[in-house]
Amino acid sequence: MEKKNRVRSKLALSLLAASVAFPLAGIGATQVSAAEPVDKTEVMKELLQKLTPEEQQKIKEKAMVDMLMSPDKPLEQVAEDAVRATVEPQKYQELKKEIDAANITIDDAIKAKDEVTSSPVTSPTKPETPSNGPETPQTETPKNPETPKNPETPAASPVQQPDQPAPPMDMPADPEPDKKPAPVFSDITKAPWAEDAIQTLAAEGILVGVSTGKFAPMQNVTRAQYAHLLIQALKLDKKETNPPKTAFTDIKANDWFAHDVAVAAKFGIVSGVSKTKFSPNASITREEMAVMTARALEVAQLLPGSNGKLETLDQFKDQKRISSWAQKDVAILTEQKILSGINGGMFGPKEKANRAQAAVLIHKLYSMQETK
Repeated sequence: MEKKNRVRSKLALSLLAASVAFPLAGIGATQVSAAEPVDKTEVMKELLQKLTPEEQQKIKEKAMVDMLMSPDKPLEQVAEDAVRATVEPQKYQELKKEIDAANITIDDAIKAKDEVTSSPVTSPTKPETPSNGPETPQTETPKNPETPKNPETPAASPVQQPDQPAPPMDMPADPEPDKKPAPVFSDITKAPWAEDAIQTLAAEGILVGVSTGKFAPMQNVTRAQYAHLLIQALKLDKKETNPPKTAFTDIKANDWFAHDVAVAAKFGIVSGVSKTKFSPNASITREEMAVMTARALEVAQLLPGSNGKLETLDQFKDQKRISSWAQKDVAILTEQKILSGINGGMFGPKEKANRAQAAVLIHKLYSMQETK
């Protein structure tokens, strides 16, 4: 399994360069003339030049999210879907024709990765900024910012001692004028599909590790931590610099996340598990994350023309397990290809989200904000 993940990592990181060769290989490319040997690396470089920087970035982002949400999906299909959804049909067919002629395979794309990515053709993407601190995994009470009348109650998790606030996985970065060097995390190889997102966000100061050199990618994300990440990534704290105090009795004024939760509450992004409880240290579920994300994107005006048709959820085998208060927002993010299902055609609404998953999603939102 670990070896398979490392291969996925290589492919994810090389999508920007081999975004055409890798996806189209395997769709056709079964016959080639043996008369003259073809320099496949040169062909990939030429094909890459036909993609705009915006197309390259979109292909990479779509593929990374798809690999995150559907880890068992064939790699050929992941990349093909990313390219097909990004470029015009005519352009796609032209690229495919050249791939067929050169008989380029996935193995060819991987071998050529270093040479292709070092080519001046590829344009560097702008890093993003993470600022998080250690977090405490919790099981959470399934309640949503939407305040359902009959909310489903997920199993309670071992909550932290009242006097001990959750370690700030997302504590804001130091407001120093000079940017510090991006941290290097030795444990993010456990989530190779998220390495790029984690390092980019860390370089920008949006999230930080749980300790020096450690990111804990598989650790659960708490409700407070995700609220902080959303507000910082979309810069919503700039829209409301002095939010009113919330009615949540389980948040103290000096909690590191108090301001971000107050901003989120002011904009209606969160509403708590009850009128007076936010449950900041409970682990966030996928459906809660979807609701908070959709609402934050709406506040940031990054969801134009999204209807959230419930029939969109028919693709998920467990759609009936998605709480009524979350269905529309899950549908919106699915329509916009911001969030997708997990293994076996499931959405996993009650599953807990981990730090690596949150990083990939936040990275996507941050990119949307930067290109707004």
